[in-house]
Amino acid sequence: MKLKAWGANNYGQLGVGFISEQCNCPTDVDLDYTFFDNNSRRITSISGGGGHTIITDNCGRLYGCGLNNNNQLTPRHTDNISTFTELDFVASPVGAQITCGWESTLLLSNNGLTVWGSNTYGQLGLKKDKSKRSVDPTCLSISRVAQVSCGLRHTAVLLDNGQLYMCGQGRKGQLGVVENGSPVLESDQLLHVTDLSNVKAVSCGQHHTIALTGDGCVYGWGDNKHFQLGLPVSNKQFVSPTLIASQVPINTKLYAGWTHSFLLHDDGSLMPFGRNSYGQLGNGVTSDDSRLNKPFQLLQPFQQLAVGSEHTIALTEYGSVWSWGWNEHGSCGLNHQDNVYSPTLVQFNNKATLIGSGSAHSFALLS
Repeated sequence: MKLKAWGANNYGQLGVGFISEQCNCPTDVDLDYTFFDNNSRRITSISGGGGHTIITDNCGRLYGCGLNNNNQLTPRHTDNISTFTELDFVASPVGAQITCGWESTLLLSNNGLTVWGSNTYGQLGLKKDKSKRSVDPTCLSISRVAQVSCGLRHTAVLLDNGQLYMCGQGRKGQLGVVENGSPVLESDQLLHVTDLSNVKAVSCGQHHTIALTGDGCVYGWGDNKHFQLGLPVSNKQFVSPTLIASQVPINTKLYAGWTHSFLLHDDGSLMPFGRNSYGQLGNGVTSDDSRLNKPFQLLQPFQQLAVGSEHTIALTEYGSVWSWGWNEHGSCGLNHQDNVYSPTLVQFNNKATLIGSGSAHSFALLS
Protein backbone atom coordinates (compact mmCIF):
# COMPACT_ATOMS: atom_id res chain seq x y z
CA MET A 1 0.00 0.00 0.00
CA LYS A 2 1.42 3.38 -1.03
CA LEU A 3 0.18 6.95 -0.73
CA LYS A 4 0.83 9.36 -3.62
CA ALA A 5 0.46 13.15 -3.40
CA TRP A 6 0.62 16.02 -5.86
CA GLY A 7 -0.36 19.66 -6.31
CA ALA A 8 0.24 22.71 -4.11
CA ASN A 9 2.82 22.16 -1.38
CA ASN A 10 3.67 25.65 -0.16
CA TYR A 11 2.88 24.72 3.44
CA GLY A 12 3.95 21.08 3.34
CA GLN A 13 0.36 19.90 2.85
CA LEU A 14 1.45 16.97 0.68
CA GLY A 15 3.33 15.39 3.58
CA VAL A 16 6.33 14.55 1.41
CA GLY A 17 8.89 15.93 3.87
CA PHE A 18 9.67 19.21 2.11
CA ILE A 19 8.01 22.48 1.14
CA SER A 20 7.78 23.59 -2.50
CA GLU A 21 5.48 25.65 -4.69
CA GLN A 22 3.98 22.46 -6.10
CA CYS A 23 4.58 18.89 -7.22
CA ASN A 24 3.30 18.47 -10.78
CA CYS A 25 3.24 14.68 -10.74
CA PRO A 26 2.37 12.06 -8.08
CA THR A 27 5.07 11.87 -5.42
CA ASP A 28 5.62 9.16 -2.81
CA VAL A 29 4.56 9.95 0.74
CA ASP A 30 6.79 7.96 3.08
CA LEU A 31 4.57 6.78 5.92
CA ASP A 32 6.74 3.97 7.22
CA TYR A 33 8.15 5.97 10.12
CA THR A 34 4.74 6.88 11.50
CA PHE A 35 2.53 3.89 10.83
CA PHE A 36 1.89 0.92 8.54
CA ASP A 37 4.39 -1.01 10.65
CA ASN A 38 2.18 -4.03 10.04
CA ASN A 39 -0.24 -5.09 7.33
CA SER A 40 -3.32 -4.61 9.52
CA ARG A 41 -3.17 -0.80 9.45
CA ARG A 42 -4.58 1.18 6.55
CA ILE A 43 -5.75 4.68 5.67
CA THR A 44 -9.53 5.07 5.76
CA SER A 45 -10.03 8.73 4.78
CA ILE A 46 -8.13 11.74 3.42
CA SER A 47 -9.36 15.33 3.75
CA GLY A 48 -7.65 18.60 2.93
CA GLY A 49 -8.33 22.27 3.59
CA GLY A 50 -6.78 25.42 2.18
CA GLY A 51 -3.27 24.36 3.17
CA HIS A 52 -3.53 21.39 5.53
CA THR A 53 -4.33 17.69 5.29
CA ILE A 54 -5.70 15.15 7.78
CA ILE A 55 -5.83 11.38 7.30
CA THR A 56 -7.43 8.71 9.47
CA ASP A 57 -6.56 5.04 9.81
CA ASN A 58 -8.55 1.98 10.78
CA CYS A 59 -7.01 1.93 14.24
CA GLY A 60 -8.56 5.25 15.21
CA ARG A 61 -5.51 7.46 14.72
CA LEU A 62 -5.26 10.89 13.10
CA TYR A 63 -2.26 12.22 11.17
CA GLY A 64 -1.82 15.73 9.81
CA CYS A 65 0.53 17.95 7.85
CA GLY A 66 0.67 21.39 6.26
CA LEU A 67 -0.46 24.81 7.43
CA ASN A 68 -1.06 25.29 11.16
CA ASN A 69 -1.43 29.07 11.47
CA ASN A 70 -4.83 28.71 13.15
CA ASN A 71 -4.06 25.44 14.94
CA GLN A 72 -6.05 23.53 12.34
CA LEU A 73 -3.59 20.66 12.81
CA THR A 74 -2.72 20.87 16.47
CA PRO A 75 -3.22 23.40 19.29
CA ARG A 76 0.21 22.63 20.74
CA HIS A 77 2.07 25.02 18.42
CA THR A 78 1.57 27.08 15.25
CA ASP A 79 4.43 25.65 13.19
CA ASN A 80 3.72 24.19 9.77
CA ILE A 81 4.42 20.45 9.40
CA SER A 82 5.80 18.90 6.20
CA THR A 83 5.43 15.22 7.15
CA PHE A 84 2.35 13.38 8.37
CA THR A 85 2.52 13.53 12.16
CA GLU A 86 0.23 11.77 14.60
CA LEU A 87 -2.31 14.10 16.21
CA ASP A 88 -2.79 12.47 19.59
CA PHE A 89 -4.38 15.43 21.41
CA VAL A 90 -7.92 14.28 20.62
CA ALA A 91 -9.59 10.88 20.89
CA SER A 92 -10.37 9.43 17.46
CA PRO A 93 -12.36 6.19 17.70
CA VAL A 94 -12.31 3.66 14.89
CA GLY A 95 -14.65 4.74 12.11
CA ALA A 96 -14.28 8.47 12.74
CA GLN A 97 -14.93 10.84 9.83
CA ILE A 98 -12.69 13.85 9.25
CA THR A 99 -13.70 17.01 7.38
CA CYS A 100 -11.37 19.93 6.74
CA GLY A 101 -12.57 23.48 6.34
CA TRP A 102 -10.35 26.17 4.89
CA GLU A 103 -8.43 26.62 8.16
CA SER A 104 -10.36 24.35 10.51
CA THR A 105 -10.92 20.66 11.20
CA LEU A 106 -14.04 18.73 12.25
CA LEU A 107 -13.95 15.18 13.61
CA LEU A 108 -17.15 13.15 13.68
CA SER A 109 -17.13 9.99 15.79
CA ASN A 110 -19.30 8.09 18.24
CA ASN A 111 -17.99 10.55 20.84
CA GLY A 112 -19.75 13.39 18.99
CA LEU A 113 -18.58 16.23 16.76
CA THR A 114 -15.25 17.74 17.80
CA VAL A 115 -14.03 20.94 16.13
CA TRP A 116 -10.84 23.00 16.20
CA GLY A 117 -9.00 25.71 14.24
CA SER A 118 -10.31 28.98 12.83
CA ASN A 119 -13.74 30.18 13.95
CA THR A 120 -13.48 33.70 12.53
CA TYR A 121 -16.94 33.53 10.96
CA GLY A 122 -18.54 31.21 13.49
CA GLN A 123 -18.06 28.29 11.09
CA LEU A 124 -17.34 25.88 13.95
CA GLY A 125 -20.70 26.52 15.58
CA LEU A 126 -19.09 28.09 18.63
CA LYS A 127 -19.40 31.60 20.00
CA LYS A 128 -16.74 33.82 18.45
CA ASP A 129 -14.03 35.15 20.74
CA LYS A 130 -12.13 38.07 19.19
CA SER A 131 -9.36 37.69 21.76
CA LYS A 132 -8.50 34.19 20.50
CA ARG A 133 -7.06 33.42 17.08
CA SER A 134 -8.32 29.85 17.07
CA VAL A 135 -10.45 27.31 18.91
CA ASP A 136 -8.96 24.43 20.88
CA PRO A 137 -10.58 21.02 20.31
CA THR A 138 -14.16 21.32 21.54
CA CYS A 139 -17.00 18.80 21.39
CA LEU A 140 -20.22 20.47 20.25
CA SER A 141 -23.38 19.84 22.23
CA ILE A 142 -25.29 18.63 19.17
CA SER A 143 -25.77 14.85 18.95
CA ARG A 144 -26.78 12.23 16.37
CA VAL A 145 -24.68 13.85 13.64
CA ALA A 146 -24.54 11.80 10.43
CA GLN A 147 -22.51 14.02 8.08
CA VAL A 148 -20.53 17.27 8.03
CA SER A 149 -19.55 19.44 5.06
CA CYS A 150 -17.48 22.63 4.98
CA GLY A 151 -17.45 25.55 2.57
CA LEU A 152 -15.00 28.42 2.64
CA ARG A 153 -16.64 30.11 5.63
CA HIS A 154 -19.75 28.06 6.37
CA THR A 155 -20.52 24.56 7.63
CA ALA A 156 -23.41 22.13 7.24
CA VAL A 157 -24.23 19.56 9.93
CA LEU A 158 -26.70 16.82 9.02
CA LEU A 159 -28.38 14.75 11.74
CA ASP A 160 -29.42 11.12 11.37
CA ASN A 161 -33.09 12.15 11.55
CA GLY A 162 -32.73 14.23 8.38
CA GLN A 163 -32.59 17.64 10.04
CA LEU A 164 -30.00 20.03 8.61
CA TYR A 165 -28.16 22.72 10.57
CA MET A 166 -25.89 25.49 9.29
CA CYS A 167 -23.42 27.97 10.77
CA GLY A 168 -20.79 30.47 9.66
CA GLN A 169 -21.03 33.20 7.06
CA GLY A 170 -24.21 33.59 5.02
CA ARG A 171 -23.71 36.78 3.02
CA LYS A 172 -24.40 34.94 -0.23
CA GLY A 173 -27.40 33.10 1.22
CA GLN A 174 -25.41 29.90 1.75
CA LEU A 175 -26.90 29.23 5.20
CA GLY A 176 -30.40 28.86 3.77
CA VAL A 177 -31.98 30.43 6.85
CA VAL A 178 -34.25 33.48 6.80
CA GLU A 179 -35.21 35.35 9.97
CA ASN A 180 -37.68 38.25 10.07
CA GLY A 181 -37.79 38.32 6.30
CA SER A 182 -34.03 38.63 5.79
CA PRO A 183 -31.32 36.01 5.25
CA VAL A 184 -29.02 35.34 8.19
CA LEU A 185 -25.69 36.90 7.21
CA GLU A 186 -23.59 35.17 9.86
CA SER A 187 -24.17 32.83 12.78
CA ASP A 188 -21.83 31.29 15.33
CA GLN A 189 -24.65 28.98 16.39
CA LEU A 190 -26.03 26.03 14.46
CA LEU A 191 -29.29 27.12 12.83
CA HIS A 192 -31.96 24.67 11.71
CA VAL A 193 -32.85 24.83 8.01
CA THR A 194 -36.58 24.50 8.60
CA ASP A 195 -37.48 24.56 4.89
CA LEU A 196 -36.02 21.07 4.46
CA SER A 197 -36.71 17.72 6.11
CA ASN A 198 -35.54 14.15 5.61
CA VAL A 199 -32.22 15.31 4.19
CA LYS A 200 -29.97 12.43 3.13
CA ALA A 201 -26.81 14.22 1.97
CA VAL A 202 -25.32 17.71 1.84
CA SER A 203 -22.29 19.39 0.28
CA CYS A 204 -20.91 22.92 0.67
CA GLY A 205 -19.11 24.95 -1.98
CA GLN A 206 -17.37 28.27 -1.54
CA HIS A 207 -20.58 30.24 -1.04
CA HIS A 208 -23.29 27.72 -1.94
CA THR A 209 -24.88 24.57 -0.55
CA ILE A 210 -26.67 21.62 -2.17
CA ALA A 211 -28.70 18.90 -0.44
CA LEU A 212 -30.55 15.70 -1.35
CA THR A 213 -33.79 14.73 0.40
CA GLY A 214 -35.36 11.32 0.89
CA ASP A 215 -38.00 11.91 -1.78
CA GLY A 216 -35.31 12.21 -4.45
CA CYS A 217 -35.18 15.99 -4.69
CA VAL A 218 -31.99 18.06 -4.89
CA TYR A 219 -32.11 21.59 -3.47
CA GLY A 220 -29.59 24.40 -3.64
CA TRP A 221 -29.10 27.80 -2.05
CA GLY A 222 -26.49 30.54 -1.87
CA ASP A 223 -24.46 32.03 -4.70
CA ASN A 224 -25.49 31.13 -8.25
CA LYS A 225 -23.29 33.56 -10.20
CA HIS A 226 -21.77 30.70 -12.20
CA PHE A 227 -24.88 28.46 -12.19
CA GLN A 228 -23.33 26.34 -9.41
CA LEU A 229 -26.84 25.69 -8.10
CA GLY A 230 -27.91 24.31 -11.45
CA LEU A 231 -30.49 27.07 -11.76
CA PRO A 232 -30.59 28.99 -15.08
CA VAL A 233 -30.42 32.44 -13.50
CA SER A 234 -26.92 33.88 -13.18
CA ASN A 235 -25.74 36.68 -10.91
CA LYS A 236 -28.41 35.85 -8.38
CA GLN A 237 -28.39 34.54 -4.84
CA PHE A 238 -30.96 32.12 -3.49
CA VAL A 239 -31.40 32.60 0.25
CA SER A 240 -33.71 29.62 0.81
CA PRO A 241 -33.52 26.02 -0.43
CA THR A 242 -34.66 25.99 -4.06
CA LEU A 243 -35.52 22.88 -6.05
CA ILE A 244 -32.83 21.91 -8.57
CA ALA A 245 -33.90 18.42 -9.63
CA SER A 246 -36.43 15.73 -8.73
CA GLN A 247 -36.63 11.96 -9.11
CA VAL A 248 -32.97 11.65 -8.19
CA PRO A 249 -31.95 8.27 -6.66
CA ILE A 250 -31.50 8.75 -2.91
CA ASN A 251 -28.07 7.09 -2.95
CA THR A 252 -26.76 9.78 -5.32
CA LYS A 253 -23.59 11.41 -3.98
CA LEU A 254 -23.25 15.21 -3.89
CA TYR A 255 -20.01 17.12 -4.38
CA ALA A 256 -19.43 20.88 -4.45
CA GLY A 257 -16.30 22.74 -5.48
CA TRP A 258 -15.76 26.46 -5.14
CA THR A 259 -18.22 27.43 -7.87
CA HIS A 260 -19.28 24.15 -9.45
CA SER A 261 -21.17 21.04 -8.37
CA PHE A 262 -21.59 17.35 -9.22
CA LEU A 263 -24.22 14.67 -8.79
CA LEU A 264 -22.65 11.19 -8.89
CA HIS A 265 -25.31 8.58 -9.69
CA ASP A 266 -25.18 4.95 -8.61
CA ASP A 267 -24.60 3.83 -12.22
CA GLY A 268 -21.28 5.68 -12.16
CA SER A 269 -22.43 8.58 -14.31
CA LEU A 270 -21.61 12.14 -13.37
CA MET A 271 -23.80 15.22 -13.75
CA PRO A 272 -21.81 18.50 -13.56
CA PHE A 273 -23.03 22.08 -13.44
CA GLY A 274 -21.60 25.49 -12.64
CA ARG A 275 -18.44 27.39 -13.46
CA ASN A 276 -16.28 25.93 -16.19
CA SER A 277 -13.63 28.52 -17.05
CA TYR A 278 -10.83 26.14 -16.02
CA GLY A 279 -12.49 22.95 -17.22
CA GLN A 280 -14.01 22.24 -13.80
CA LEU A 281 -16.98 20.37 -15.28
CA GLY A 282 -14.84 17.97 -17.30
CA ASN A 283 -17.08 18.21 -20.35
CA GLY A 284 -14.43 19.39 -22.81
CA VAL A 285 -15.56 23.01 -23.06
CA THR A 286 -15.01 26.19 -21.04
CA SER A 287 -18.46 27.78 -20.81
CA ASP A 288 -20.43 27.82 -17.56
CA ASP A 289 -23.37 25.42 -17.60
CA SER A 290 -26.68 25.53 -15.73
CA ARG A 291 -28.10 22.40 -17.35
CA LEU A 292 -28.50 19.16 -15.41
CA ASN A 293 -29.44 16.98 -18.38
CA LYS A 294 -26.01 15.95 -19.60
CA PRO A 295 -24.58 13.20 -17.37
CA PHE A 296 -21.42 11.57 -18.66
CA GLN A 297 -19.25 8.64 -17.68
CA LEU A 298 -16.09 6.91 -18.76
CA LEU A 299 -15.89 3.31 -19.90
CA GLN A 300 -15.13 2.70 -16.22
CA PRO A 301 -17.94 4.01 -13.96
CA PHE A 302 -17.01 6.69 -11.44
CA GLN A 303 -17.02 5.48 -7.83
CA GLN A 304 -15.69 8.42 -5.79
CA LEU A 305 -14.80 12.07 -6.35
CA ALA A 306 -12.41 14.32 -4.46
CA VAL A 307 -13.26 17.90 -5.37
CA GLY A 308 -10.85 20.76 -4.72
CA SER A 309 -11.54 24.44 -5.15
CA GLU A 310 -11.50 24.25 -8.96
CA HIS A 311 -10.16 20.77 -9.81
CA THR A 312 -11.50 17.25 -9.46
CA ILE A 313 -9.97 13.82 -8.87
CA ALA A 314 -12.12 10.80 -9.73
CA LEU A 315 -11.73 7.13 -8.78
CA THR A 316 -13.41 4.52 -10.99
CA GLU A 317 -14.77 1.13 -10.02
CA TYR A 318 -11.71 -0.48 -11.60
CA GLY A 319 -9.21 1.50 -9.54
CA SER A 320 -8.06 4.04 -12.11
CA VAL A 321 -7.70 7.73 -11.21
CA TRP A 322 -8.73 10.58 -13.50
CA SER A 323 -8.38 14.35 -13.09
CA TRP A 324 -9.53 17.59 -14.67
CA GLY A 325 -9.93 21.30 -14.01
CA TRP A 326 -7.67 24.05 -12.69
CA ASN A 327 -4.06 22.91 -12.84
CA GLU A 328 -1.94 25.98 -12.08
CA HIS A 329 -0.36 24.18 -9.12
CA GLY A 330 -0.16 20.75 -10.74
CA SER A 331 -3.30 19.71 -8.89
CA CYS A 332 -4.26 17.28 -11.67
CA GLY A 333 -1.02 15.28 -11.35
CA LEU A 334 -0.24 15.19 -15.07
CA ASN A 335 3.31 16.62 -14.97
CA HIS A 336 2.28 19.98 -16.43
CA GLN A 337 0.41 23.10 -15.31
CA ASP A 338 -2.07 23.59 -18.14
CA ASN A 339 -5.75 23.45 -17.27
CA VAL A 340 -7.42 20.14 -18.09
CA TYR A 341 -10.84 20.24 -19.79
CA SER A 342 -11.72 16.54 -19.96
CA PRO A 343 -11.10 13.62 -17.57
CA THR A 344 -7.49 12.54 -18.08
CA LEU A 345 -5.87 9.40 -16.70
CA VAL A 346 -3.33 9.86 -13.90
CA GLN A 347 -0.66 7.24 -14.50
CA PHE A 348 -0.01 4.69 -11.73
CA ASN A 349 1.47 1.20 -11.74
CA ASN A 350 -1.11 -0.08 -9.25
CA LYS A 351 -4.82 0.31 -8.72
CA ALA A 352 -6.05 3.02 -6.39
CA THR A 353 -8.42 2.27 -3.52
CA LEU A 354 -8.99 5.76 -2.09
CA ILE A 355 -8.56 9.39 -3.14
CA GLY A 356 -8.63 12.74 -1.37
CA SER A 357 -8.02 16.41 -2.01
CA GLY A 358 -7.65 19.83 -0.50
CA SER A 359 -8.10 23.17 -2.19
CA ALA A 360 -5.30 22.63 -4.72
CA HIS A 361 -3.64 19.38 -3.63
CA SER A 362 -4.52 15.75 -4.24
CA PHE A 363 -3.91 12.21 -2.99
CA ALA A 364 -4.34 8.63 -4.14
CA LEU A 365 -3.87 5.49 -2.04
CA LEU A 366 -2.57 2.61 -4.15
CA SER A 367 -2.93 -1.10 -3.44
